[in-house]
Amino acid sequence: MAVLQIDDKTGCCEVVLDPTNPDIVYAAMYMRLRTPWSYQSGGPEGGIYKSSDAGVTWKKLSGGLPGQTGRIGLDIFPGDTKKIIAVVESTEDGANSIRDDRMRGGGVFRSDDGGETWTKHSVRSPRAFYFSKIRFDPSNDQRVYMLGWTLEYSDDGGKTFYEGSGNILHADHHAIIVDPNDTEHLVVGTDGGVYQSFDKGKTFDFLNTMATGQFYNISLDLSDPYRIIGGLQDNGTWVGPSGTNMEMVKSEAASTPETGITNADWKVVFWGDGFHCEFDPGDPDLVYAEWQGGHITRINIDTGEKRYLSPEAREGEPRFRFNWNSPFLLSKHHNDTAYHAGNFVFRVNVKTGKWEKISEDLTTDDNDKIETVGSNAETHCTVVSLDESPLVQGLIWAGSDDGLIHFTKDDGKTWKNVTPKVIAGRYVSRIVASNHEKGRAYASMDGHRTDNFEPCILVTQDFGKNWADITTDLPKGRSVKVMREDLFNPEVLYCGTEKGVYVSIDRGQNWVKAHGKSLPTVPVDDIKQHPVAQDLVLGTHGRSIWVLDDASPFSQLTQEVMDSALHVFDILPCRAKWFLEYGGLWTHKVFRAANPPKGVRINYWISDYTAEDVKIKIEDQHGVQVKEIAGTNAPGLNRATWDLVPPDHLKMTDQNEEPLQPFHVRPGEYKVTVTMGDHKVEKKMTVLARED
Repeated sequence: MAVLQIDDKTGCCEVVLDPTNPDIVYAAMYMRLRTPWSYQSGGPEGGIYKSSDAGVTWKKLSGGLPGQTGRIGLDIFPGDTKKIIAVVESTEDGANSIRDDRMRGGGVFRSDDGGETWTKHSVRSPRAFYFSKIRFDPSNDQRVYMLGWTLEYSDDGGKTFYEGSGNILHADHHAIIVDPNDTEHLVVGTDGGVYQSFDKGKTFDFLNTMATGQFYNISLDLSDPYRIIGGLQDNGTWVGPSGTNMEMVKSEAASTPETGITNADWKVVFWGDGFHCEFDPGDPDLVYAEWQGGHITRINIDTGEKRYLSPEAREGEPRFRFNWNSPFLLSKHHNDTAYHAGNFVFRVNVKTGKWEKISEDLTTDDNDKIETVGSNAETHCTVVSLDESPLVQGLIWAGSDDGLIHFTKDDGKTWKNVTPKVIAGRYVSRIVASNHEKGRAYASMDGHRTDNFEPCILVTQDFGKNWADITTDLPKGRSVKVMREDLFNPEVLYCGTEKGVYVSIDRGQNWVKAHGKSLPTVPVDDIKQHPVAQDLVLGTHGRSIWVLDDASPFSQLTQEVMDSALHVFDILPCRAKWFLEYGGLWTHKVFRAANPPKGVRINYWISDYTAEDVKIKIEDQHGVQVKEIAGTNAPGLNRATWDLVPPDHLKMTDQNEEPLQPFHVRPGEYKVTVTMGDHKVEKKMTVLARED
């Protein structure tokens, strides 16, 4: 039940209680309205409200505060609760540019009489709609912290502010805790993570053990182990491995997990907010990345050379409009060609930098929605999803943020609008050309920007003449951010929503959440399937990158398989590997992730629990048993792994094997037999030669 409600455009952005009298409550009310093409921050109904009866009645405070307010940050001094400080957004005396940290009508205001009267102490209010956080030092009302691009502090009650060592932190500071029991101890949250100081902000520790990256888009290469590249919110573009040749075993005594990947294995390759990114298929040192607003660059990660590739309008001509998250992709048919989109689609030669416009404006080009200034976050009437058919050269699909779908069959010479009415102007979060049928394409909608949170996935079989809704039983109230079609099985689909990842094995007739026991509830912004390793890789917006090693059972899963008492999936080829010890990790303060499981993965399905044991026997081509494994017997998907190390009596170094290295079974064909009660299934397993 609301205790303070003004109208449908005004909410509450800060609440503080008097610690000595919880009946006294202060609330900062904030009128804001964001559309896909605009942002309105502030109005006459907002402001600071006070209740002295635990929210039964409220009074709007004035007494020196601006009449028109936007976002407000509040704090109360626990040593004297009559003292209140606020950072107030107000444009009643005129607006400022994004980089001007002054506020003509607003700034820092202070009251020493419980909010009855206020004095303006400072004009500072860095990018007020984005920050507006201010805090007292609980032991000293003259020490004040204010958040903005960096951490600012004042030692005269908020009149004069300074920047300090907080500048070493990642920019854009949004949260702060001043420890009431030790005010030297600060915890600060920024767009780059969480930091803490034990000397009142003179120096900071970066708490980089948490995987909290906000990925927009990811791509994979074909190396072994393959690399992952991803673009992150306000953290540029990073490249890292899916596995390494380093390992540290799990230690219960040291409380450290199995470790194969750490922070040091990931490298930033480009700046800005990171978005779409690609590996060059012909040169492992070349990658492509972009920052907000469609700025694409080719980067040589060996030499550091960069080449800007984005199309730009000629001086005197109408500007090209590029979305905050503008799509680009390397052609599946020509290594030197990329496709990029703003309000037009462009073909770019990534080696020479030459480009050409290959479409008309593929948006509604609504004059009322294309003039907003700012950071590109409100740039509208733009293409936001683009895909090229892997089956047909020149077959390209485009989806826009204002709800249009077009395609071309002739590499951009002619385009056709095939937008179904059900889209109703929603943001086309993904348009996906089928891997299996020329005329088939999928489209997912994300309507949260226009207050429509319902999921929506559509499919066409006939180049957009007709569309069918395959949303079916996806959870309501969570829009779809990405969808993909399985590379190997046209019946299997994947989608990422605001709450997680879902799989369908019947082309959208039914969807199942596929989190297992480890994947947290988190927005999934991108999904990629590795064509060789067959891993499923997720780019999440809040919990970084997650890998499901060997997701091939999804590709092989059918209703017939699910009805089987015991089914063993085809076993992917495997290879023995050697590892170096991951030394120097003499700390708990480092992010650690395990390498993929060593050796072979044997995946099998059990339809019902029978309490019968599962036994797995592996024999070489001569019928000699080289391993026996006790498998799990839970209903559903099960997995057993083997590191390819045979029993001691088979470790005969008769082919000049090095005794200092782990001994593995030799390359060749093996037979795997899985039994459960009366059920027995045999499969072939291939061990590949170790790569030098």
